[in-house]
Amino acid sequence: MGMQWLSVLAGGTLPYILRGQSVFKIKKFHQQYGLITRPDRDEVHTSDPDYLDTIHAVRARNNPNNPGFLVEKSVGGAEDVYLHKLRREALIPYFSQKFMLTTEKAITEKKARVVRHLDTVLKTQEVLNLSDIYFAFSNDLLGNFSFGSDSSLLDDLSEASRQRVSLMSLLPSVIINKRFAIFAKFESIFSAVFGDKVIPPAVMGLLQFKGSARRDIEAVLSDIDDKTPGRPSVSYELRDSDSAT
Repeated sequence: MGMQWLSVLAGGTLPYILRGQSVFKIKKFHQQYGLITRPDRDEVHTSDPDYLDTIHAVRARNNPNNPGFLVEKSVGGAEDVYLHKLRREALIPYFSQKFMLTTEKAITEKKARVVRHLDTVLKTQEVLNLSDIYFAFSNDLLGNFSFGSDSSLLDDLSEASRQRVSLMSLLPSVIINKRFAIFAKFESIFSAVFGDKVIPPAVMGLLQFKGSARRDIEAVLSDIDDKTPGRPSVSYELRDSDSAT
């Protein structure tokens, strides 16, 4: 138990203690310890993304018993190199240079929206939280790129602030729940008894995102003739890829 508490208070809480400095701290770890560092028992960082293929255990198609790098929920998101490559190959067309250029219009529009916000505060001398701007900008672009949708958070910075604060309040509890799973079990019991009132806003937001992603996938699966206008969702590429099946 003592070692578990130590791990909670050590590397796992690095992003919350340093507040924006953890990336630079991890960079120093790489300079000191080399290509791969492990600041937390469930977290591994590599300074060379191409090295991900190396740390995944290579296995044959018919040998599923050779496990990959034993870190839960790794960046690759797959337990073995074969499954990892299947997922990656399915997305190669979607992340091609030609297709990436289709995001130029969205990036230009969102950049112009950020500039308008900055011009407004220069004239009004109001306080503008740059973290809210960055959260809204990246969220809008990510939603557009991945799902062909627009959350329009740049048009509602108060909502962007609410979501950002809720997410930040949730992240420290993730570390605790991973170490002490009994807390998560108690939370599920309370939510079953008392309903949504006891569910934290950030968790509710994640559940809503999960629901919207499910609806997006169901819409893609039913859109056989690809009649949906606008930028396509990444789910189309996964649906039509032979590798994904």
